[in-house]
Amino acid sequence: MRWLVYIALLLYTPTLVSAQVLITEIMYAPEGADANREWVEVCNSGSEVNIENWKFFENDTNHGLSLISGTASLTSGSCAVIADDADVFLGDHPSFSGNLFDSAFSLKNTGETIALKDDSGSEVDRVTYSDADGAKDDGLSLHRNSNSWIPSTPTPGIGSGIENSNPEQGPTNEASGNEPPTTNTTLYSYESVTIEPPQDIFIRVPTEITTVAYSHTIFKIESYDATGSAIDSGKVSWSFGDGGEARGREVSHRFLYPGEYIVTVSLELGSLFDTKQIRLIVVPLEAKLYVAPDGSWVSIENQSEQQLDMSQWRILSSGQYFRVPDKTAIPAMSEVRFATEVTKLTTLRAQQQATLVYPDGTLALQSVKKPEANEEIKVQDSTAEVQQPAGTITTAPTRSQIYAPEVAIAEAAAAVTVAAQKERGDVASATQTGVVILESGHEEENRKSPYWYFALAALLTFAVSIALLGKPKALVVDGFEIVEEKN
Repeated sequence: MRWLVYIALLLYTPTLVSAQVLITEIMYAPEGADANREWVEVCNSGSEVNIENWKFFENDTNHGLSLISGTASLTSGSCAVIADDADVFLGDHPSFSGNLFDSAFSLKNTGETIALKDDSGSEVDRVTYSDADGAKDDGLSLHRNSNSWIPSTPTPGIGSGIENSNPEQGPTNEASGNEPPTTNTTLYSYESVTIEPPQDIFIRVPTEITTVAYSHTIFKIESYDATGSAIDSGKVSWSFGDGGEARGREVSHRFLYPGEYIVTVSLELGSLFDTKQIRLIVVPLEAKLYVAPDGSWVSIENQSEQQLDMSQWRILSSGQYFRVPDKTAIPAMSEVRFATEVTKLTTLRAQQQATLVYPDGTLALQSVKKPEANEEIKVQDSTAEVQQPAGTITTAPTRSQIYAPEVAIAEAAAAVTVAAQKERGDVASATQTGVVILESGHEEENRKSPYWYFALAALLTFAVSIALLGKPKALVVDGFEIVEEKN
């Protein structure tokens, strides 16, 4: 008869377990106050496993585990207690000396689903309890029995299962003595069962890429299965959003026009499938290629507002070339110089010319002369003194041929003023006065306009004085005749 029971247990064992580590006892509604007094027991029925980085899942939240006593490595048949508050738990169970983890959770008194997850996030065990199972506010806890729960005296860390002595009848209360049902306690160990995760595949690609028109952009994917292990098989398809397509785990594509594109990549592995999209921004190449006058360096100036990826581009010079290393980028609005000592483009010293090509060899830029830092458009210095032959009067150029006739009056006044300043030896002032007339349209010289009025007033005063005082004396200044009379 005993061997028949043994065979029956073996046949029934797979229905008792769902993983190596199981949730075997739940204290969800202690007698009295619930706060900080809830706990669950987990037991290992398989090979040794470390649960220190596992998570207890409750109320849609993953709760971490912190080892308080014992060890985090559970050997086959050993158990551990996960307590809402380890200090309160030890106060309620002072004789406990097993494996204890502290966490932070609150089990619902009406029942809920709880789970245990390993350090990879995979679910190890999931159970559901209800207040209809019992052990609510009566000092008892729920013990796992096959696929159901039975209330019984708490045994944290023991790992005992409770089976009714007559499972078909269930627990009953005798009317005569109202005594609790008779039960038998049976210790059992679980058979190790490996649960395979659901089959699935996942693609990992950047969400956004910025590239340069006409350059070859590299696209590649990483793919994983449901356990997080990398996989290299499967069919990979690319659609670049500009009509182009490609096949393979690593491909390249050249976008001819600036703009924004949506690149779609798909992975098929048997009946499994995953797809992702990449936002691609294509910008025009806004850059200059310079060579030092002595050939000691060649530089690339990024004149755009986007970072410029130069990976695998090449700089050519008279049969020599330098390949720009991977992950070389030039910041926006910046210049990077490549020393000849690094590039080994020795012909630069003689030629001072270079060419920049895309990774596929297509021409990108020809070198141009770099403007010097102090090179500016040369403008005639309006304050420079013009050398005149001795005895001449420095005057402003006549503008009566360009401007309205009334301008000539101001020029005549300025001429008289210049003559007076010259006689006093004030050459700089004389020169400056002439420039004021020439450049009267400029804002800077307009601030000197009061001198015009003084000069004009002096001219009129001088003319009136001559008319009243004496015989005319001709004075010709730049096409104007001023007559002075004396008595």
